[in-house]
Amino acid sequence: MGKNFNTESFDKGKAFENYIQNVIFTVDTYDQLARTPDIDQNAVRFTESTLDPDFYYKCRKTQKTFYVEAKFRSQFFTGNILNLFNQNQFDRFKEIDKPKTPIFVAIGCGGTASEPSTISIVPFSEITNLVINKLEVDRHLINKGKFNHEKLWELIISNGKTEPIKQEKQTEQTSDVKQTEKKRSRKIIWLILTTFFVLVLAFSIPQIKTLFSGTTPENIEVIKPKNLKSPEEKKPIPLRDKEITKNKPKTDIDPADLQSTVDMLNNSLVGDWTGKFDKFNLLLHIDNIDIDLVINGYDIVGENKREVKGKVEYEGNSNFSITMAEPADDNNDGLFKITYTENGSTLKGTWTANIGKLTESFTLKQ
Repeated sequence: MGKNFNTESFDKGKAFENYIQNVIFTVDTYDQLARTPDIDQNAVRFTESTLDPDFYYKCRKTQKTFYVEAKFRSQFFTGNILNLFNQNQFDRFKEIDKPKTPIFVAIGCGGTASEPSTISIVPFSEITNLVINKLEVDRHLINKGKFNHEKLWELIISNGKTEPIKQEKQTEQTSDVKQTEKKRSRKIIWLILTTFFVLVLAFSIPQIKTLFSGTTPENIEVIKPKNLKSPEEKKPIPLRDKEITKNKPKTDIDPADLQSTVDMLNNSLVGDWTGKFDKFNLLLHIDNIDIDLVINGYDIVGENKREVKGKVEYEGNSNFSITMAEPADDNNDGLFKITYTENGSTLKGTWTANIGKLTESFTLKQ
């Protein structure tokens, strides 16, 4: 098959990694101990270290070691946030990040991958979610150029000093809120009880007068009880309506949210997904998802590499279905049907051969 894949996202990633390597963490101050393999190397044979952060450095002046993960984004998404990780990568980085070998996330935003408008260096220990907001990114902005090693370790020291204070303030604020809510609840209960007793007293005075006088006050109307109607029984749903509900069409994405959905899918799905496929290893590489939700990529089983192309559909409740077909110019080609949940760490699905009845199930992880 041809090799004309859409590698734009990987070209951007590689260009930004080169910028971080050559401009920020320069060779005169930092020894580069490791760099993760690129797509061409993994196409020959997948390397497990690909799942680690992009760089592993040692500072020549302090002899301290640390990791750097490079993330370039063209712009902030709706709500002034950037999607940085999928769940699987985030969990793996939490295991790698240690006080003696911390991870720093180098975030480039705007401009081009080889010349970003801004650079931020954020300790991974400060990132508590799969996304980061613009306020946190701006708080960690640095001047473009070689990064001073002393400022790098000040980020970790600063984080260690301020975190307990933040937690203490948060605890105090939570306690104050609870006390305020208790006082407010007591006032409301007192007001309800007071109103109730006033109403009871107002309606009881005429009755007390009648009891002692033996006459009915002119301004009091004797109300006769009325027959209460039994509540209407719920009518069963006709069979036709049940069939319509069962076979309702897939949920459409609101056009206003389409771009943010496409951005989320690209940040979550683009890259290599691997897993067992019968007796072989399957590598499914996703290049990109465009604004029409068309998805492109390729798969590798053994030494067989095939282009795949298909469609992403929204099923509702943050669930997506993905259909990807091989070119069908080979007797061994087939069709992938995959399910994915937003921010999930796995792709589950089946591959069915175009010729014959062969079907294989698989689970892939990034």
